[in-house]
Amino acid sequence: MRTQRFSQITRADAGREALQSVHGAGAEPLDKSMIVLISNDERLHRDLRCAANQTGRMVVRVATPAGAVPVVRVLKPSAVLLDLDLPEEAAWNTGDSLLQEAICPPVILLTGPSEQFDLKTAIRAGSLIDKTSGSSHLLEVVDQTLALPSAFQPERNATQRVLIRWLRPSSWSIPNSSVLRARRITE
Repeated sequence: MRTQRFSQITRADAGREALQSVHGAGAEPLDKSMIVLISNDERLHRDLRCAANQTGRMVVRVATPAGAVPVVRVLKPSAVLLDLDLPEEAAWNTGDSLLQEAICPPVILLTGPSEQFDLKTAIRAGSLIDKTSGSSHLLEVVDQTLALPSAFQPERNATQRVLIRWLRPSSWSIPNSSVLRARRITE
């Protein structure tokens, strides 16, 4: 009995060591059945949750982006679906913060159809996913993403941070007083 207990401990230690060699020290296994959706779109959550439940997975929605990073830290999901259509650039800031985390799961960026050229280009390139394409398609994208080698996840996160900064809407505006001053100078 004592030998059996020792072999169980040894196997557990070996599993932890293998996990640490892949994910780094202090890493814990990700819950392969859990997906976090950062979105205020209730219909998207409902449809995605129903489709995921049929495959034995769970979708947890975080409706307020400010609380998303701590939730992801605690839940350690297998993937995060980030809806870029959140108001006031909240999704862009959340995505950037999340992708800077040491152990960040794959982040899949979602958006609705847009007339912006950059978003259309990113959707065609596969960098963004059209959230209206259906729940089963979104789950297929999650599966394809999870099939990629986890050793390259930090590089993928860095690439997505660049993509987020490229696609982020410009919030820069010229104050009216500067425009008036420039106009007086030219007159």
